[in-house]
Amino acid sequence: MIVKVFNIDDLLKSKKNLSIVLIYGPNEGLIREIIIKLTSSFKSNQDVDEISINGRDFDNNVNLLSDEVKTFSMFTDYKIIQIENLKDKDIEYIADIEANLDPKILIIVKENNLNKN
Repeated sequence: MIVKVFNIDDLLKSKKNLSIVLIYGPNEGLIREIIIKLTSSFKSNQDVDEISINGRDFDNNVNLLSDEVKTFSMFTDYKIIQIENLKDKDIEYIADIEANLDPKILIIVKENNLNKN
């Protein structure tokens, strides 16, 4: 599903269960604002672990994302995973976990402008 910037608030109000979200574009401030809205809506007064993964981290550990998805802290039941600078070859890791993703996890993939391919 593609959501335009002016429809973000409507999407958040609809309380649709978002699991993986791709946010991209040249406007860094707008992207940051959208991420803040998404994370605030997901948190809704509950304790949440926030994990940040860089695309280079996948070069060191290909199981990093699947490990993060499978583990939870003793103190929180929800998790937000933010991924930046993902390489084309790393997209398969996200596709592999998408089918069995726990609804208590939100994955946000942040990119700059994307190529048409």
